Amino acid sequence: MTKISELENEGDVYEIEGIVIDVEEPKEVVVKSSGEKVKVQHIIVVDEGTVEPKLTISLWRDDVGKYKIGDKIKVKGVFERFRGGYYFSKLVS
Repeated sequence: MTKISELENEGDVYEIEGIVIDVEEPKEVVVKSSGEKVKVQHIIVVDEGTVEPKLTISLWRDDVGKYKIGDKIKVKGVFERFRGGYYFSKLVS
């Protein structure tokens, strides 16, 4: 298990455990490659007992609506940095 504060290599897969501190409203987007309309939602997660750094996780399709503020979650995803932030844009099973 990796702490959010220990995430380093973009493109690597990490498993983190954290607390959800914010949940955005779901929105519908069009997937460029297929033209399919799908729901996406972003949640913000931190290491338990901290407020920084924050990790934004993009939830797609069936994962939308799974989490609420205060939930303790454990997920595996592909790490990226974007505009100074930490992101999991793709969750891995």
